[in-house]
Amino acid sequence: MTVSSDALSAADWTAPRRTHPWSIVVNAVHEARRVVSGLVIAVLSGRALGGGELVGVLVPVGAAALGVLAWARTSFRVAPEEFRLDSGVLFRQSRSARFDRIQAVDLDQSAVARVFGLAELRLQLGGGRHGHFRLACMRQQEAARLRAYLLDRVEQVRTGPPQTTNAGSQSTESEPQSTEYERAAESERAEHQRVAPAPGASGQPIAASVHAADRARIAAQPVAYESGVPYGPVPAQVPLLVVPAGRYLASLALSVPVWVAVLALAASVAAWAAGATQLLGAFVPETVAVVGFAWDRFQRYYGFTLTLSGEAIQLRHGLLNRFAQTVPLSRIQAVEISRPLLWRPAGWARVRMNVAGYAHGGGRGEAGKRGASMLLPVALSRSAFEIVGRLAGVDLNAVPLHPAPERARWRASLWRRGYMYGFDEAVVVSRRGLLHRRDCVIPHAKVQSLHLVQGPWQRRLSLATISLHSTRGPVKVVLRHRDVDEAQRFLEEQSRRSATARRRTAA
Repeated sequence: MTVSSDALSAADWTAPRRTHPWSIVVNAVHEARRVVSGLVIAVLSGRALGGGELVGVLVPVGAAALGVLAWARTSFRVAPEEFRLDSGVLFRQSRSARFDRIQAVDLDQSAVARVFGLAELRLQLGGGRHGHFRLACMRQQEAARLRAYLLDRVEQVRTGPPQTTNAGSQSTESEPQSTEYERAAESERAEHQRVAPAPGASGQPIAASVHAADRARIAAQPVAYESGVPYGPVPAQVPLLVVPAGRYLASLALSVPVWVAVLALAASVAAWAAGATQLLGAFVPETVAVVGFAWDRFQRYYGFTLTLSGEAIQLRHGLLNRFAQTVPLSRIQAVEISRPLLWRPAGWARVRMNVAGYAHGGGRGEAGKRGASMLLPVALSRSAFEIVGRLAGVDLNAVPLHPAPERARWRASLWRRGYMYGFDEAVVVSRRGLLHRRDCVIPHAKVQSLHLVQGPWQRRLSLATISLHSTRGPVKVVLRHRDVDEAQRFLEEQSRRSATARRRTAA
């Protein structure tokens, strides 16, 4: 792990520390934004301000006052075996996160925090809603150093500390550093071989088979990002894909929410020009909401970069609010490659995923809304299938897909042609949709349960639907309208495949 020496200094973090005092202002500004948006909508709608809106002005002031007390009563430190966070004004609570339970350490930087040179650090423990630790906010460089130190401690717990020799032969102080470097390099090489072709097969870097238009800064050797914020010192990384700005803007222009925003804005302008104040009051709130959604989508995933880093993928994105997110490969439960109708002529696709422990977000504001479901906001379809296949360790194009039986047309009409599924020794693949096509991939070891459903109409046609349950998230793996005997047989065989895969993974 290539981190600076000061980032690894235990003395910097063992003593109790507080977040930065300016974090009080940052949190108060976030509360004020909600109040201001409500006031703006009320004014533009021509509605008189009521007592609720006027009282809402006092919310940021109260938030700042409570923030001072909360800041004074919140501290954190790094113990020998765990990270500790103490907080609470009236009711004190002390939370701890053992290093062997920390799954990821993320850094977020909102637009307001960037003004003050601050960043938010979040620890993901995989415990659902309560499996997150949030430090908001710290100085940028301090947050980067703490992240690097925690990642190093987590790595030491997983692999063991560097070995030192006490033999009579000469040893230098650089020997433990060399051992640490070799261990990190060996881990990187092992991960490279797991998701990339064998050197004898192609001899190319990990993303060599990704389409040329999707490749950016691909190096034959792993490279480390520059020491910067909000990303900070990180392990050696291999860039996989960078979403071009032009393609991202075009994909938004070809999305339904943006068209709805444009039509709503046009209706508001027309109502204002015609002097129809009653219609204007009806259109303005919807216009603000839809335009805000489109803007949020634009700035949230702008500059999206997907990177492989050891046993995890790194996601970096954001225009005003910047995010650096770590998703361990072992926590990716299922993946969906969707190809909307308006994107299919351009050959684009979007990739989302279910990630264990991220279903409830883990932060406030955008950090909490974002979660970790987006793997690629837009990419060429061939690149999307290639990357998902490499992360899953399979060739998705080689998995045979079987259509629904012909009699399913009486239940699903023309949509029957879009229902397919298949599996191999590693994953189950399901496809649905004719206009908006979705391909879902779930490894056998990640299937938590199986559910067979047969409605009245399906019983008359001897059909059944099977659901493969994963963790909470946007990906739903469903095999629709299969022959009932085929469904029963698949249910029994898949139970055995999943159990075998879980035993193999545990071993």
